[in-house]
Amino acid sequence: MEKVLQQEDKQCDNFDRQTDRQTRDYNIDLIRILACIAVVGLHTLPKDLSTTTAALYYFCGFAVPVFFISSGYFLLNCGKVTISYPKHKCFGIIKVVIGWNFIIAILRVLKAILLKEKIIDEILRFPVECVKCVLQKGTLWHFWYLGALMIIYLLLPIISRLTNQKRKILFICTGLIAIAVELISFYVGSPIQKHVIQTFRLWTWVFYFVLGSQMFKIRKWFSEYISVNTHTILFFVYTLIVIGYQMYVGSNWITENINRLHAEYFYDSLVEIIWIMILFSLLLRVNLSCKVKRIISAVVPLTMGIYITHPLIIKVVVRLIGNG
Repeated sequence: MEKVLQQEDKQCDNFDRQTDRQTRDYNIDLIRILACIAVVGLHTLPKDLSTTTAALYYFCGFAVPVFFISSGYFLLNCGKVTISYPKHKCFGIIKVVIGWNFIIAILRVLKAILLKEKIIDEILRFPVECVKCVLQKGTLWHFWYLGALMIIYLLLPIISRLTNQKRKILFICTGLIAIAVELISFYVGSPIQKHVIQTFRLWTWVFYFVLGSQMFKIRKWFSEYISVNTHTILFFVYTLIVIGYQMYVGSNWITENINRLHAEYFYDSLVEIIWIMILFSLLLRVNLSCKVKRIISAVVPLTMGIYITHPLIIKVVVRLIGNG
């Protein structure tokens, strides 16, 4: 048995070297995979259908904040960042936005030809759709995240050059703004974030991005004071509290018309912020086997494709079911 374990450890070491373990964190890759699954859950689970679906929906609410935290976890712990890096990343995002809108534009042109409609309308629509999607509108409305990410990338050279003291001040200020937004929403009985599209809710995204740079310390604190088992129990117990809190507040205190509140309006909640810190630090502590690392390596390259295509797939499925 011992020889088998030693052989597995040797294979795992070889795998780590082959995949450049020094520049890769499988735990972060795992976090991104889970966040991607949760994003799909947010867009598919009917929060107003039943208590069960509502609970599952709110559980998936960690997805978007975790994406921003994972970005900050790396980018704000690698020293000063020059302007060339965000230019490269933004150019890559722009290519994705243009590329996918171009594919949709081609399909619309083909449809117009078949239906003998004006092709020029669809051609002129293409650049408009490229802009609209990063502003949370149009067919690819979910590209708002890419729009917000571009803004974060443009701010990265400034944030990366801040001293630890100034970065803490930024972290505290954005956190206080987030909590203030939540409290004001309580007072007026309606989420005030709805007046700002998600692309421009920078107080939230900058907060979570900077929080990513603090996750080393937060994980270390948990490691020093509680075991992984206790940490796991804490997460499950607190998750029940968070879901219960969001279901009550989303139905009774702060409402959107007659429906439960969308998960996006809880990102500024102190209750959720603590929950996400507990979850993220726990996943950083998970000891991954070699087999799991192999699975993660195979799946993580698919996450962007899943994020891009899942609303389109959902729309097609809904239409098919509706026509059936």
